[in-house]
Amino acid sequence: MSDDRTMARDLPSTPEGALIRRTRQSIKPRLTIPAAAQLASMSAETWGHMERGYKPGLHGSPPTKFAPSAQILAHAAFAIGVTPADLEQVDREDAAEVLTKMISAVHPPEELEADSSEIDDGRVFFLVPKGVSMDDRERIRRWAEKLAEEFVKNDGPDEDGD
Repeated sequence: MSDDRTMARDLPSTPEGALIRRTRQSIKPRLTIPAAAQLASMSAETWGHMERGYKPGLHGSPPTKFAPSAQILAHAAFAIGVTPADLEQVDREDAAEVLTKMISAVHPPEELEADSSEIDDGRVFFLVPKGVSMDDRERIRRWAEKLAEEFVKNDGPDEDGD
């Protein structure tokens, strides 16, 4: 017997939902939806709706689209390390603005200093808190280099520079 009802899990995710899911799943050790939701101070149910882009329908009704508010999306992004630029790439400038304010509240610009490091394909720039220990600065430098090298290897611009 076939069922013509559409299930939420069968529908495509929204661009921001795919970004959040992809980022969460890339975190090692594995970060579950409940753990990520706890970091963002939201329910696992809300986090799941956000990743899927849909909420299941009630009493057999079809699923409904779920577009998280800028606040909800920014809190999720902050919890897992999504950047404002990442949010802008999925056309969520509203959430990018909220996230930028959240980041600035934690690390006001006057408390950060720029640093850079050479990598095979150029130079990577990063910010570190002023007064951070040399060991922590070195750890941040290695992380920034690794991230930049992975970007160039996996997600870098295509031949047209896009």
